[in-house]
Amino acid sequence: MSFDSVVIEISNLTQAQIVAEAKRAHAQVMNTPPQPTIFKRHVDGVEAPEEAVKPGGIIVYDYLRLDTIKDLALETLKELSPVKSGKYRDAHRVIMDTPTEVRITNTIEYARVIELAARGKTTLRIQKGGHVYDKAARILKRIPEVADSVTVDFTFTDSAGPAADESKAARRAAQWPTLIIKARH
Repeated sequence: MSFDSVVIEISNLTQAQIVAEAKRAHAQVMNTPPQPTIFKRHVDGVEAPEEAVKPGGIIVYDYLRLDTIKDLALETLKELSPVKSGKYRDAHRVIMDTPTEVRITNTIEYARVIELAARGKTTLRIQKGGHVYDKAARILKRIPEVADSVTVDFTFTDSAGPAADESKAARRAAQWPTLIIKARH
């Protein structure tokens, strides 16, 4: 899914040949777009340098492709989104995209209402039940490949703008549902 594994099986190679072949294959992956942001190397089942491989051993590289997890998160948000006009579903945006962190939000004016399934103290009936970002975070956390490589958190983030100088209610209304996806190191 979001990971590539390169397994070097070495039935009749010397230790030096195993190391050289593993490093060659690893360099090829690291130089092929999209380049992984993080990788883990397992030598004979433990994290170790290639040179620690035993005769007849195996070297495995697991590559994190945060871009794939980002795409999965966006797809999940769209699938969970209520659709009347399609504006909310189409307004999910990546607001931060670094090699180790991705933030996705929705700043359409009623995004907070959909997330809370409420306006003030009034509970609303929202198609698909609302709580889109909260549900997406919980779904992503249950996918082993995602949970093993990144943390996924749901929060509300502040928007920049005039609400910063207004009342507490105005500032709260200017907070948008956000998924924060961070690579585990």
